[in-house]
Amino acid sequence: MDIIELYNEYLAEESKLTGLRRKEKANGRYSASGAGMCLRKHYYKKNDAYAIEIDSKSLRTMRVGTIFGQDIEKALNQYNGRVVDQEGIYKTRIWTEKFLEHPTLPICGSFDVLITDGQGNGHLIDVKTAHDYKYRGMFGRKKDPNPATNYQMQLGTYAWMLNETKEYCEKVTSMELVYFNKNDARMNKCSVPLDFIEIAQDYWEMLFDCEETLPPLGNMVPAYNWECGKYCEYRAVCNSPLIKDKPTIKPIIKEALIA
Repeated sequence: MDIIELYNEYLAEESKLTGLRRKEKANGRYSASGAGMCLRKHYYKKNDAYAIEIDSKSLRTMRVGTIFGQDIEKALNQYNGRVVDQEGIYKTRIWTEKFLEHPTLPICGSFDVLITDGQGNGHLIDVKTAHDYKYRGMFGRKKDPNPATNYQMQLGTYAWMLNETKEYCEKVTSMELVYFNKNDARMNKCSVPLDFIEIAQDYWEMLFDCEETLPPLGNMVPAYNWECGKYCEYRAVCNSPLIKDKPTIKPIIKEALIA
């Protein structure tokens, strides 16, 4: 019995089941977690293009983020409801992993953490894990001069939906990213400007303008060169020159989806 192989099989099955549940919940809508990323990924996903299965190492890496997120949720839920005023009304309320739907546009997703006060103000938080190189680029002495902003745009998308729906707060008044270093377990956080709410709206408008046809290479295709690496599920059908390990055997799929 090979324990490593059994664990890999377990993660592969869990990944498939999670994907199916998310697809059913989304019901044809775009995922807010894709904000700020390559526009073609949305097109391929919407049209059920062939997707490469994620390798075992990547699944194990992503599992670290899943477990960390679950721990954060449990920790916050223990605190929730402890702070009340003299009349017994909650001063602070913590919401975790709540599903949002845009009231008029086909966008949905679940935010990590929202902390609200008695006045309806919301502090929105997203929890991320990062390898040491990215972490040092965020918090080290030599910061990345051109960091990716997709996480900020993801937060901006959730804030936009929260502001539109008023379901959990009246208005998001602050945003924050919390990072966990997967190499040495260091943690840190950084604030996210509210400007990213409008930036996120502009991104989705750009997507809706080109959603019926395959977005051409160029602006936001890809958004970052690293998107064309091993984590892209659509390398087999995309013609980006940045793809280095394109599969040699392509599946038979709709001709319109092969770039």
